[in-house]
Amino acid sequence: MNIVASKLPRVDIPLHYRQLGTVDIGRLLPRVIALTEEDWLKGTRGRRNAFPGLEQTKTINLRFVENLDDPLTSYSLPDFEDWKALLCPICDQAIVSYGYKDPQLSKVMLTQLPAGTHIKPHTDARAGNLYTHKIHVPLVTHRDVLFYSRGVPFHIPLGEAWEVNNVDMHSVWNQSRIDRVHLIFEIYDAALIRA
Repeated sequence: MNIVASKLPRVDIPLHYRQLGTVDIGRLLPRVIALTEEDWLKGTRGRRNAFPGLEQTKTINLRFVENLDDPLTSYSLPDFEDWKALLCPICDQAIVSYGYKDPQLSKVMLTQLPAGTHIKPHTDARAGNLYTHKIHVPLVTHRDVLFYSRGVPFHIPLGEAWEVNNVDMHSVWNQSRIDRVHLIFEIYDAALIRA
């Protein structure tokens, strides 16, 4: 039996997406806009999520997991402390509807999808994805940026938090002239961990 399966219950993953509501990105946005190309390249060079389909993205990982099958193995990267005060209030606002008693962030990242590029159709096929909610918050976007879940297209508006189904086939197309930037995080309720 998978160790995670014995400790955490599976989460209710939406068919395509779940709208969680508007969050306040006002304090975070200036810092994200101030990121330089060198900041993005530095983050991407050291990234831990260089999976097929994501080659055109640039990522700054702030929290990640040692074992992709186990969200309980999460850890903070050095830059997380510098970003924490700006990110955590957004994450807290986004998850209100879950009613978590002890929310824990297993992964936190800023991801840029350059103008005119795409994320190829793929699945996040590791077991750990069954035990966390994957939430996207657009920080820089355009109506011509479309997320596809099982072939169904949708646009996530600026400053809204949406849970996406990442275990089924999904992709993203940025057909705009701007670089799309999302805060992406995965979360679980540690109060539900079984001994």
